[in-house]
Amino acid sequence: MTTTTRHLLATVVLGPLALTGCGDDAGAGAADVPAQTLRIEASDWNGWDPEHQATPEVTTLEVEVGATATVDSVGEEITFEVTEVGDGEVEVSSDQRLAPSGESGGSNLNDLVEEFTVVTGEDTSLATPTLDAGYSYLLTLTRR
Repeated sequence: MTTTTRHLLATVVLGPLALTGCGDDAGAGAADVPAQTLRIEASDWNGWDPEHQATPEVTTLEVEVGATATVDSVGEEITFEVTEVGDGEVEVSSDQRLAPSGESGGSNLNDLVEEFTVVTGEDTSLATPTLDAGYSYLLTLTRR
């Protein structure tokens, strides 16, 4: 009878734990999202040299929460981090405040951002908030 009681006790205590592991939904949403790549093109510019030729630097990043890419910026580097992943869009943050593209062109220096959304099929343009020289960033999301 002792063996049966032990077996029954183990089943009662450990059974729900085993079932809980089978029914775990953690990360189930991520499995439903197709593989995506984030492309970051950084180009330097300046306002005083009409002969200046930008040297674009392209960095690609496999999209997953926590993935980071570090690219050149004015006198230092800037890091972009994927903070949220959806089907056809990602939320990205940067460790510097950037100027988004203005509605009539150029950069909006009044509403700087550190967090923004990149959508498949739409380029996201940002720039360092400077007037004399800096970097422009073009972020593009594609499915792999």
